[in-house]
Amino acid sequence: MPDARVRGAIEHWAPRFIAMGVDYNDFVRTTGPTAERIEARLDDGVLAANLRRPAGVAGRRPAGAGDPGRDDTRPPLVVLIPGLDSTKEEFFHWENAFLMRGMATLSMDGPGQGETGFKLPIRYDYEVAVGAILDALEARADLDLDLAGVGAAGISLGGYYAPRAAASEPRIRAVAAISGPYNFGELWDDLPPLTREAFTVKSGARDDRDGRERAHALNLAGVLGALTAPALYVTGGLDRIVPWRQTERAARETPGGSFVLYERGAHACSNIPYRYRPLVADWMWDQLGGSRP
Repeated sequence: MPDARVRGAIEHWAPRFIAMGVDYNDFVRTTGPTAERIEARLDDGVLAANLRRPAGVAGRRPAGAGDPGRDDTRPPLVVLIPGLDSTKEEFFHWENAFLMRGMATLSMDGPGQGETGFKLPIRYDYEVAVGAILDALEARADLDLDLAGVGAAGISLGGYYAPRAAASEPRIRAVAAISGPYNFGELWDDLPPLTREAFTVKSGARDDRDGRERAHALNLAGVLGALTAPALYVTGGLDRIVPWRQTERAARETPGGSFVLYERGAHACSNIPYRYRPLVADWMWDQLGGSRP
């Protein structure tokens, strides 16, 4: 269901956009994707997320596929988790990779991210945010989603948040992490100054020293042993922000972990999205009980 405010803005101001030089085709494409806003309370703030569903029934699992007791008429859901400098709105093309395979997507702004970050600072226990947004979805029977088994995929710092959440959230049945750190604090001295400043501000730290201490709390040591869901870790050999060995260490310590290294990939494999996006989407579809379209 389109947001009423967005629909109203389109109806009233479309001519103005065109008159001011926005290409009509670009305007139609930009305003045409369907997404529903999902909100969940957390502490004294609100988590915000965009829910998108696959078109029609294409790609849905045939009857009998997946686990016993699963609802095979509803699309599985993948929660997409941003990193330090990204937001839910950046995931449009990554969402499409899942949607075309028959999965729904929920791109979220968690603590310290996007609009949620204005009220809630970064927290190491990101599973609290994921749990809250999944609770909000479960309270909405009208959404027509299969929530018996959810996937989670995170990018950059989200590549720490996703496996961290999956280790303690039983509703997550498969997790993918792209260029995620094992211990963010260990990287502090080598991080770009703007990255350190961003973390310091978004974590609510007083200064660089306090930011460094808070960064060390983002540590997967002692966590991954509890991650029993299948886990895919992907990174690039040319990553200058999170060295690939950090991501590989997380994969090695995850009981069901697998690791993919693109030797010419940059941070978050952003220079080769045509390679990692279909890889992750195909893998996630297989894990969530589907037969690949």
